[in-house]
Amino acid sequence: MAGVREKKKRRTQDGILKAAKKLFIKKGYRDARIEDIAAEAEVGVGTVYNYFGSKRVLLLAMMDLETTEILALGDKMIAGMKKEPVVVLGGLIGIYLDAISTWDKILLRDLVVSGIMEQSTGEELMKADYRLIEQVTGLVRNFQDEGVMDGSIEAERAALVLYSMLCMRVMMYMFMDSITLDLIKIEIQKDIELVFRGWKES
Repeated sequence: MAGVREKKKRRTQDGILKAAKKLFIKKGYRDARIEDIAAEAEVGVGTVYNYFGSKRVLLLAMMDLETTEILALGDKMIAGMKKEPVVVLGGLIGIYLDAISTWDKILLRDLVVSGIMEQSTGEELMKADYRLIEQVTGLVRNFQDEGVMDGSIEAERAALVLYSMLCMRVMMYMFMDSITLDLIKIEIQKDIELVFRGWKES
């Protein structure tokens, strides 16, 4: 019986999270109301509050779930690819970008503003970034262990440099209508290649 209750609870949670994302995209994070989310999920307003407590907690739970799914996809991709750093890193970043494609540009900008205006929200949202950075760090360490990357390089610093390039490209995507994610994928691949070639004096 406990197993049935847990499955029902998970279905309810998933339904609320799915409804929240839909309405965050449709109305924006700040304008989407808990009442609207409850109606979309076909549950009572009290049920939403019982599961998540507030719209902020709901947003963070949604981001945590999506990050977990992204990490799983990344691990699967890494395990199935040849150990060529530029190719594998480009593929991993591509998975991160594919996840971003499910979010509307306006909503992405809204989330950035919310993170800036509310420090606690910004700190919580950054936790998702740190989880992704840890995945890149682990990949760099694997390359070092296999002798295909310089072992003297700090893996954490290398991962942060790579992720920073991604963040800059995503910011360009968010604020410039002419830039698409397909273009970002091409450009980030070139960025990664530049880092691995290095800047040398002529």
